[in-house]
Amino acid sequence: MTSKAEAALTFKGFGSKLVPSEVTGPGVNVQLKKRAEDFLLTLAFNDATLRDPKAANGLVLSAERKLGSGVKGTLAYIPAANDALATLQVDKRVNDSDLTLKAAYQLRGDVFTVEETWKFDPQNKLVGKYNFAKEELVFSYEHTRGSLKLGAQYNLKTEKPLLSAEKKEGKHTLAAIYSPKDDAATLSWQLKPAKLVLSGKTGRRGFTDVTAKLLVTHEFEI
Repeated sequence: MTSKAEAALTFKGFGSKLVPSEVTGPGVNVQLKKRAEDFLLTLAFNDATLRDPKAANGLVLSAERKLGSGVKGTLAYIPAANDALATLQVDKRVNDSDLTLKAAYQLRGDVFTVEETWKFDPQNKLVGKYNFAKEELVFSYEHTRGSLKLGAQYNLKTEKPLLSAEKKEGKHTLAAIYSPKDDAATLSWQLKPAKLVLSGKTGRRGFTDVTAKLLVTHEFEI
């Protein structure tokens, strides 16, 4: 099972010479995965965990187990918040389509969510997710055509749409996400193990309030 470690640098406050006035990081996120009999165990932590191990901020312990044919359950524990998250997932074939049903309950905040994913074929996927605590329903649709992936998402509560596109060219991956309601945009370029992400506002003045993040990811087996 593949584990990964990710380091990130964040740059803000770009001036006329494209020099940032603020640099944050490096931030670190690590996920260690290991099979133990019928369980998939995951230990996740970040730089906050390393700075103060006793506080355990950013530490998440989880265990996943297959419960039957097409059924698996996951239990995660967040020590710093004394919180737990339980997830049940069912995968099945319905009318020549792949259906995934997922229910999750988070102890802190008494949050219950359900998610339904229909993969009609390798090119088309529809997802609906409802958060009972927020009374929030979100739909998303994804269409893949060769190396191009197009997506659309709509939040019925906030009436906020999101549009996305991803294009793979050899080892390079280019992606864009745009929110028409608030003119927010995200652009990214990935060439493993590195990824550059730019986020900001679009308008008459062009791309403003830009934040850049450089991520480097290392995958490994344990």
